[in-house]
Parts: sequence; structure tokens; C-alpha cells
Amino acid sequence: MEEITVYYATPWQLLAAAAPYAIKGVGQLLGVGKPKKEDYMPDTSYMDKYIANIRSRQAGRDVYHQAMQPALRTIGQQGRKMQRQVGYGVEKAGLTGSGIEAQQRLSAGKATLGAMQEASEKATAAQISESRRLGTEADKMTMQKEGAIAQGEKAFDRAETAFGQEKMSTLLGGVGAVAGAGIQMGAAAEAAKFGTSFLSPEVTKRLKGFGITSEQIGKLGEKRFNLEFSNLEEILANEDYSEEFKKAELEDFFNSLGVR
Repeated sequence: MEEITVYYATPWQLLAAAAPYAIKGVGQLLGVGKPKKEDYMPDTSYMDKYIANIRSRQAGRDVYHQAMQPALRTIGQQGRKMQRQVGYGVEKAGLTGSGIEAQQRLSAGKATLGAMQEASEKATAAQISESRRLGTEADKMTMQKEGAIAQGEKAFDRAETAFGQEKMSTLLGGVGAVAGAGIQMGAAAEAAKFGTSFLSPEVTKRLKGFGITSEQIGKLGEKRFNLEFSNLEEILANEDYSEEFKKAELEDFFNSLGVR
């Protein structure tokens, strides 16, 4: 049965891989960058004041009074004029204090009251029309306010969802970084194992004696060039080459393969 080798990253390597995510994640858990609802909600105070003002005007009778005041002045002037005319007429006819004078003054008074009633009806109609207009305006502003609040809530919900997704992404990124650190170490170890499997223990030992690291030797396994391995062994085995020459040849050999 083939032996399975498990490689473990050191705690320091795992900590280094997870550190950026951990720092960001702790900040998110502490609420750093978390959306605040008040930052997304509109300021509706001016709308509230405007609506309150309109409702107050709607409940009042300003239009009625504004319409009645000039009408009452005009009707009062006309009524007094009619009464003077009645007085002049009965005095000229010698009917002062008679029933005819009383009847004429009563008729003049009725005409004045009729004019006042007609003016009041017109003023009331104007007030009703204005109240309806103000009510429509208040309703429109109320709808605008509710729409602005709804938009703010939607924007806050989107921001809150994005923040939650970012927290999850940070968590998964940290887990992935830790796993990646372990996988990378395992892959490096496997590469080193593969590279040295092409070389005899003696050759490997001699390479290290020339300052070649285990990582560089492992990278040879990734190249998988048998011919280059053969040339490498020939260089090391040739007794006619000096140690300095062999070292220089080894450096050129590794550089040619892109192994640093």
C-alpha cells in the first residue's frame, strides 16, 4: 500500500497567513465599518414642519374670514344707505313713524341679511376649496416623506447585506489563506522529495556542500529534465574539475533552469 505523507504548516506560518484576515475580521466583529441606519435615513424634519403648517391652515378659517371682511364692509355700507334713503322718503312724504316706514325699514333689513347670507355661503365655499387644496398638498408631501424613508431603509438594508457578505468573505479568505499555507508547504515538500529522488544521496550531499539549498534541489524535480540531471552528475563525478570550477558550473546549471 502506498504511504501517504501529511505535511503540517507551522503555527507561525498559519498565523502569518491568517493575520490580515484576522485583523480585518476582528474590526468587523467589533462593528468597525458596520452601517448605521441613521446615516441612511433622510432628514424629514422640514417635511414634518411643512405638513404640520399645512394641516393647521387646513383646519383654520382664514380664507373664510378674508373673504367675509370686505363683503361685510360693503354690505354694511349698503344697508346704512338703504336705511337713510327710507328715512328721507318717509320724512318727505310725512309718513315718519307710520307703519309704512316700519315696513320699508324691515324690507331694507331683510335685503341686508340676505346679502350677508349670500356672502357667507361664498366665503364658506372658498374655505372648503382651499381646505381641499391644502389637504391634497399635505397628502402629497406625506407621500414624498414616506418614499424618502422607504428609500433610506432600502439603502440601509443593502449596506447591511453587503457588510455581512464582506464579513463572510473575510472569514472564508482567512480559512483559505491558512489552508493555502499548509498546501503550499506540502507542495514544496513533495517537490523537494521528487527532486531528490532523481539524485543519489551522495550527489544530494555534495550539492549541499556547494551551497545548493534543499529548496533549489526540490525545484529540480519540477523541471524533470533527465538529461540535465545526467550532466549534473557528470560534472560532480569529473575529478579533472576543481572545486571552484564545479561550483561555478553548478551555479550556471541552476541559473539555466531558472532555479534561484
